Formats: sequence, C-alpha cells, structure tokens
Amino acid sequence: MHLTSRIPTIGRNLLLLYMFALAACAHPGPDSLSSTTGTGGGDGEATITFDLSNLEGDWVGQLIPDNLARPERNFYVRIAAGAVTEAADSLGNEWKGANSTRTLDFSEAGVMQTIMESTVFTNTMVMDAQMDDAMSTLTGTFSHLAPDGALIEGSFVLVHSIGSGHFPDSLISGVWDGFGANEMAKRRTFTATLDTDGTVLSGEIRRPDNDELIHSYATGSGVFAYSDSAIGRIDDVVILGDDGSTLTFVYLLVDEEGSLLGGPGFDSQLGAGVVELNRIAVAPR
Repeated sequence: MHLTSRIPTIGRNLLLLYMFALAACAHPGPDSLSSTTGTGGGDGEATITFDLSNLEGDWVGQLIPDNLARPERNFYVRIAAGAVTEAADSLGNEWKGANSTRTLDFSEAGVMQTIMESTVFTNTMVMDAQMDDAMSTLTGTFSHLAPDGALIEGSFVLVHSIGSGHFPDSLISGVWDGFGANEMAKRRTFTATLDTDGTVLSGEIRRPDNDELIHSYATGSGVFAYSDSAIGRIDDVVILGDDGSTLTFVYLLVDEEGSLLGGPGFDSQLGAGVVELNRIAVAPR
C-alpha cells in the first residue's frame, strides 16, 4: 500500500533520534521501567501499583494530531503476554507479525511506552501514556514517522476493550459519506448506505470536481461485517460495481461512536488508496 520512503538514511536516523528523545522526555516517571509490583504508601494511603498484566487485552481509541490539518484516525493496539502483538490505524498503517518490531515498557507507576517500527519501509510509531487508577484508560502522546517521511505528533485516549462485542453491529449501519485518496492525494467521493447487518443497500463513487458518476453499487453488492468486534475491525470487504468493477477494502476500523470509518483499499479501475468516511446523522422522526 505504501511506497518505500525516499528520505536519505542520515535524515531518517535523525528523525528517529528526535522521536526517541521526545519519548524519553514525555513523562517524569521512574527512570527504570519495570513490571514488578511495589508496596503501599505512607500516611495511611494505599499506593496503586501496576504490572504488565494490567495492560493485557485490546486498547482502542483515536489518534488526534496536533496539526488540525491532519486527519484523526481510529487506532487499536493488542497486548498479550506482556508484548504488543499487533497495532493498526485507519490510515492503513499496521504493525504486526514479522514485518515489524514492537517493544513495550511499563512501570509500577503506570507509565507505558511502546515503540513500533516497520522492518519493510519507514513507518515508526512511538507512544507514551499514563494508565488511570481504574486501569481502564491510557492517556498520552504519540510521534509517528510516516511512510512519506512526515513526522506527525499528537495525543490519544485509549480505553480497554471489554472483548468480543465491544463494537456492536449498530455502529456500522447507516449512511456513510466521505472520500478515498490515493498516494498522489487524488480524491474521489464515496457514499454507501448499509443495512443493520452491514449489507450494502446502495453506493457510488463520484468525481469531486464535476460530480461525474464513476461507479454505482446495488443492493447486495457487498457486506461490511466485523472480523473482530473487540477492536472494531472489518476485513476483506469486496463490493461489486454495476459496471463490473471491484472495490476491495483490505481492512476498515470504526470508532466507538460509529462516526468515523476508514482503512486501506483498492479499486480495480482507480487503484490503491485510503478511505475516510463519516456516518451521516439521521434526524429523528
């Protein structure tokens, strides 16, 4: 989906060093990160201590860039046995399997840091966060060295998923409207109406400049269904156009409010790109 970065090696290394320096300075917590538990505090007050088991499971939310011109994106990170096993956002960035390295540190004070780096092309995410006392929320900042060489910084709040069913089917149904953009930033508008089970009722792709219809989609031309409702992930959606074209979404991520849906895809005529859709609010009757 992404082209290999053309940033010179020295420049890329300087950016990485800058990101790691930011990560090191992000929190005034303990110098030594550890997964062991501590003892209670003085003055009759109990001190909450944390260990890696408190991170176990799926954490979901949105990454909000400091630069308001950049889009918000849905995000999840999956942690098992004290390690990040996978993570992804709705702009098509994934860190999983043998194609990335992922480190995780967590202190007794609840300070978390994870560094995820692609081993295939430039794509590094550094995240620092503080866990709340209820051990249900991670609040922090991120630095993302994107495949195009941009350094994107911002903040996030991730909540601990309750597991399967955390994202109900009702978040998918309705009218979704937005655009798809390729790596050259060329846009096409995309609209889809989905039934309560995610079945496509209608849809179309148009040119944004003159509203010319490019593809239309009839009832039953595709289905949007969760592959993992614990993280709001929809995999391998294939929609057949009335003109014989095929629109495939590699994966999509929805947010907890059902307001943003996005992910990477490929159109048989238009090529590869990323879609960002907002659900249109329906006025009460």
